[in-house]
Amino acid sequence: MRAVAIEDNQLAFDELEISLREVGKGVDLIGRAPTVQAGLELIEREQPDLLFLDIELPDGTNFDLLRKLTDREKYAVVFISGHHHYGNLVVDFSALSYIYKPLELSKLSEAIERAQARTKGKAYKSDVEDML
Repeated sequence: MRAVAIEDNQLAFDELEISLREVGKGVDLIGRAPTVQAGLELIEREQPDLLFLDIELPDGTNFDLLRKLTDREKYAVVFISGHHHYGNLVVDFSALSYIYKPLELSKLSEAIERAQARTKGKAYKSDVEDML
């Protein structure tokens, strides 16, 4: 599963990258962007399966980024943030998980399992549609 992180804090990104080496079996973190605009460009270029999103960025929020994606349903979304007051919005955007900083490996592992299950489910549905 290909993943990108839209995160403006280099230390938080480094923590995610290290944590994925430990619990992210099958997840390839292929890029990072520090702003909404750079994130949109990264997603368009790389077409990842999974998005790890901080919430507040220098040029807006990752909710802004999700609103700008015309096909956002195709991405598995995991929010990782130190801001606890965004819970309702995270649900509105159908996120698989909302992990509070500092990152907990068990929560990250659960989120990856959900993302992998979601991706497999979509692939299965697509295969069935192709057969029909």
